Parts: sequence; C-alpha cells; structure tokens
Amino acid sequence: MKTPVLSLLSDSGEGVASRRTVLRLFGIAAIGAAIPQSLRAGTYPWTTSSDYTPSVWKERMTIFVREVVPNDVAPAVLRYVSGARCVTASSPRTFSDQFASPVRFVLRIEPIATRYEDCTFEIDELPYYDRMNPCRRTKDLNAAEIARLVDTSERRYYGVIMSPCSERRALTADDRQLYERTAAREYRVDPAAYTPQYVRNFTNGKDSYLGFGVTRNDGAPSQLPPKNVFLSSFDVS
Repeated sequence: MKTPVLSLLSDSGEGVASRRTVLRLFGIAAIGAAIPQSLRAGTYPWTTSSDYTPSVWKERMTIFVREVVPNDVAPAVLRYVSGARCVTASSPRTFSDQFASPVRFVLRIEPIATRYEDCTFEIDELPYYDRMNPCRRTKDLNAAEIARLVDTSERRYYGVIMSPCSERRALTADDRQLYERTAAREYRVDPAAYTPQYVRNFTNGKDSYLGFGVTRNDGAPSQLPPKNVFLSSFDVS
C-alpha cells in the first residue's frame, strides 16, 4: 500500500514486498465505483491555489532541487531560484499546459546531470526533468507531481525519483479503470472522492507507470489534499 499523504515522509518501514503482496491478495480486477450524488466535481481549479504563490512554488522547487541536484551544484541553483522574479503565465496553449505551474520563473538554468542516472534537470521558466539532454519542453513538473515523486515511499518503491515520459493527456476508459484500482488499492481512498483531471506516463528508466492528476470532489472526506497525484504500480510500457 502506498502512502495517501502528499508530503515528504520519514522512512516508515514499508517495503516493496509487502505492497506487492497486497496487490496480489486483492487481484487486478477493475473497481466500478459510482460517484455518490453527495459528491460533485471539485471546485479546486488545478492551477489557482496556495501551491502557486511565488513563495510556496519556490519552496517546492527548493525541495526538488535538494533531492535531485548533486550537492556541489545545488547551492548555486537554489540561490538563483530564491532570487528569481516570478510572473504569471499566459493562457495555456495545449491540454497539458492547463496543469502546468501558472507561476513562471524569469530564469534560465542550463541542463544539469542529476543524482539519478540519465536524468537531467533544467529550468526555463518552468522546471523540467527528463531522460534526454536538453529536457524536452513537454516534460515540465507541477507542484503536485513534484510532491508525489519525491515522497519517500514512492521513491523506495520505484527505486528512483521518476521522470515524466509523456505529456499530460485526457483519460481513456481504460485509464479510468486503472485510476479506480490505483486509488482504492494503493492509496486506500474511495475513487469517487476524487476526479481524475489528467494522466501522464512516468518512468524509472526501465518501466512506464501512469500518474493520475486528481482533484478532490466537493463533500468528499478531507484527509487528503484537494489536489493530488496517484501513481500506479502496473507497468504499462
């Protein structure tokens, strides 16, 4: 079972074996979860929240830089991030852009080799994290993605801080079935409590996994953040 918390966590002793045992015990049949009438699509716009005040966005970037950038380079990067001016993005041009950070750094940091083999980090208004150098401009990360990817249990499970390997896209019917299974069985939340807004692929360098960007529905239990990302354990490559 994965942690439902979107935050940096201390080591809790959870391991890959126990998580996979849970998945085997439950099987892999999809869950057909209907949304109760008491729940409606959430009123939490993806990019208009406290996640994206300049100070909070810089704090999120600081966490990510400390996790992926080598120690000899990280302090200089953090000084640039801390001192960077921030502006608001123009209207999104693509589906994926709708879920990118609306706060842009007036900053360009050239590609940097990270602690993770073959992964590159750079900033060109947005943070990019990719297995190509330079990073492709479809491989930006938003606040919820960063928080999920650096989560201790996720990093332990996948072996690395995973990188995006696709754009964000709308869900298909098959994606929705996997979302329901992922939410219920790996994060122990009612799939009907959240609405999946997009899906994108992430990779650990060997396999590809779907990550679902979700918003909490009005009236749903509030133990989780209103925006979250759930990562599937099933290789879809």
